[in-house]
Amino acid sequence: MFRRGNTFTALGNATHALEEAVHKGEFDRIELSNLPSSIDRHWMNLVEKELEKLREKWPEYEIPRAIDLPRYSVVFCNSTERANSLAIARRNRHPGAPKIEVEQNLVDSENSIEGRPDRYRIDGDEFTVIDIKSGVITDDIQPMHRHQLLTYCHLVRLKTGLSPKSIAIQGIEGNLVVEEITTTDVESHLKKVIEAKNEFLATISKNGSMLDEAQPGKETCAHCNYRVICPAYWNQPLEQRQPSDVRGPVVAATDSSFTVKRDAYCADELEFVTVIGCKTPIRIGSSVTVAGGHIFGSSIRAGVGTTIFEVEGTQPA
Repeated sequence: MFRRGNTFTALGNATHALEEAVHKGEFDRIELSNLPSSIDRHWMNLVEKELEKLREKWPEYEIPRAIDLPRYSVVFCNSTERANSLAIARRNRHPGAPKIEVEQNLVDSENSIEGRPDRYRIDGDEFTVIDIKSGVITDDIQPMHRHQLLTYCHLVRLKTGLSPKSIAIQGIEGNLVVEEITTTDVESHLKKVIEAKNEFLATISKNGSMLDEAQPGKETCAHCNYRVICPAYWNQPLEQRQPSDVRGPVVAATDSSFTVKRDAYCADELEFVTVIGCKTPIRIGSSVTVAGGHIFGSSIRAGVGTTIFEVEGTQPA
């Protein structure tokens, strides 16, 4: 219910799937003169499949056409051009050229760690782990992404016996951010992961819950699909919530909108706020939490990416 994707992840998934198809050799037998058009068609089909998934998961909203998606043209050009270059390079590779492994399930049974890196490249006795991200890519690999990639490095090292060379983040527009690493980096990270896991399990065993340990915040929870039902998020100071997230009783409603009396609001905000663009009727007298909306003047517009949780007759805890 709470992980339904959005138009940005749709393009990211299509880019990811296109490069995966190239690395798996799906274009190896296409005549070179037909390669660009074949890759273009494959991309368009992948995007349409992703949009169909959004239509199934967001039946209450109208999903835009592919051509109307934000940055569609830029992502289309960059993704297909890169896929075409990769497909040609794959044909021209020489013996001993780097080997690409795509979407492998990797498991460390001893430490109960598993992962599925987008791809890793083996070059001699070293490897690089690469992850594709649909969001904004900065000049440096962010700590949360570094954590993920170093975990993948441990799993790849365990499977192959090779040494890590670097980690990399690739944006859906083709930009690549690379950081060189060492075996010591991976081993140090693994130690921290195991310590954190053991601490987590000990806390659960002692308290039966991790809610008391939660450390929510505006940035921490910004991309969490579950904040709409998270008590820790809603009970934190108001300034740590996303400005478009609201909670409270419904005092008025129409077929496509409803008005909420906020449970809390800042000095520059109105006590009552109307949520527009809602395709599912909301009942007067119920209580709702709304997360992932878009501020539209003095209202909040619901759309793809907005989650509304309704509790009849009671305030959400």
